Amino acid sequence: MKNKLKIQLNLASLATIFILALSSCGGGGGSTDTGGGFNSTPNNTKPQASDSAVASSVLATQESSAPAQTASSQVSSATSSRSSSVPGSSSSRRSISSSSLSSRASNIDQTPPSIPANFRVETAQSDRVVLAWAASTDNNSGTISYKIYRDQVQIDTIRSGDVLYYDFDVAPSKSYTYSISAGDTSENWSGLSETTANTAAFGANSSAQKSSASSNSSKSSAGIDLTLPTAPTQVTKVNAYSTQVEISWNAGTDNIGVTAYRVYRDSILIKTLTADITTFIDKTVAPDISYWYGVSAGDAAGNWSSQKLINIKTPLALVSGNVTLKWLPPTQRENLVPLLAADIGGYEIRYKALLESTYTYKTVSKDVDQITLQGLIGDYAFEIAAFDTHDLYSPFTSIKPQ
Repeated sequence: MKNKLKIQLNLASLATIFILALSSCGGGGGSTDTGGGFNSTPNNTKPQASDSAVASSVLATQESSAPAQTASSQVSSATSSRSSSVPGSSSSRRSISSSSLSSRASNIDQTPPSIPANFRVETAQSDRVVLAWAASTDNNSGTISYKIYRDQVQIDTIRSGDVLYYDFDVAPSKSYTYSISAGDTSENWSGLSETTANTAAFGANSSAQKSSASSNSSKSSAGIDLTLPTAPTQVTKVNAYSTQVEISWNAGTDNIGVTAYRVYRDSILIKTLTADITTFIDKTVAPDISYWYGVSAGDAAGNWSSQKLINIKTPLALVSGNVTLKWLPPTQRENLVPLLAADIGGYEIRYKALLESTYTYKTVSKDVDQITLQGLIGDYAFEIAAFDTHDLYSPFTSIKPQ
């Protein structure tokens, strides 16, 4: 038969009491993830203190609070930008010396694609520039990609088949020089075609401001889908924790069909999703920070709607920095029989983020009455259990940060 005993702590100033359930029949109990403790039998002595009373007696203090990080600075919202020098007016393909040609096969592709023709500005508004061009051709691979430059800095590489590009990283009433080069799978790149865009003043709705620095100034939009999808509606906060934000939205519409969504945080593109996904979880936020989230709908032609915005502030973290947990040793078993210090085996601490299911465990010796957990920022739950020299454990008891 199992006899449940009680271990009780001496009260002092801010004394902490928690229960250690022991079994006199021997055999290890060990710590468990369930925190359920021992099952009662007819011979067990019932605990005299409630779980809430026990929990409230364990102290936790926070030390060295780390400041929350601010939102990252803005970068290009068109796509991830990569800076490189603009190739020269002639082909920027990798050069091959005459000596090395003799050791290579004669079928190496050294011919770049044709220079993109009719490179033009379809529209230049205060917050965007839309570029279009005629597809290049290639003698060999047939697979073309395009490098887009703004003011002699590469801002994107466009996949084969695209002949339209949106640049959202522009300012009102500014003049920008755009260049484009076509490349094939052999890394042969054509010369540049250029055009100039003059963005409208803030609040203006200019859809036709454009000029060209080359002879490719004629506009031919036949066969090109230039209709923007409608912006997603009802962008909503699903939940907001100190280290995680979840949003959802209603689908946008398009004359042909929405194919994707872009999610922005503080004007920075952080995720592109397929059209069947209308929720997003951001796990890179910091506590007590206000964020602006935007969602834009896109179609297969590369048209993107305006962003539908929502402002969300994350709550303060339950813990931030180093967390110190303190307790007093148990002095009594459940049946009120005194517990000698020599009978205490040690303590086990476990903790986890509220949004996670896995605990982290720390075991400390019986001579220790506190532990400091370092670098925790977020919403955490902490629990403690004691065990005796026979490895019999008490139930885990919650420790609430003070």
